[in-house]
Amino acid sequence: HAASNAALLQHIKPLVDVTSSVNPCLVGESVTLRVTLGKGVKGSVTFFDRTILLKNVPVDVVNGSASLDIAFGVDGAHEIFALYNGDIVNIPE
Repeated sequence: HAASNAALLQHIKPLVDVTSSVNPCLVGESVTLRVTLGKGVKGSVTFFDRTILLKNVPVDVVNGSASLDIAFGVDGAHEIFALYNGDIVNIPE
């Protein structure tokens, strides 16, 4: 009887919660946007401001988070969201 290797796949919601170091912030002020997925999670997270792609950031495997330092050049509300892109084990639902 042949042995088989099975991978344990986890489903993680692709839309993840974003926290910010400053809210509200001034135009030009540095802000850190962060998402936390869990220790050991790999892959990347893409940050958006409404429909504008800000940056794709790798997840830090040690602390399971991804962060983006940014300064907004325009006054007004920014609708920030992030999508987890997955990896071999963690699949976005």
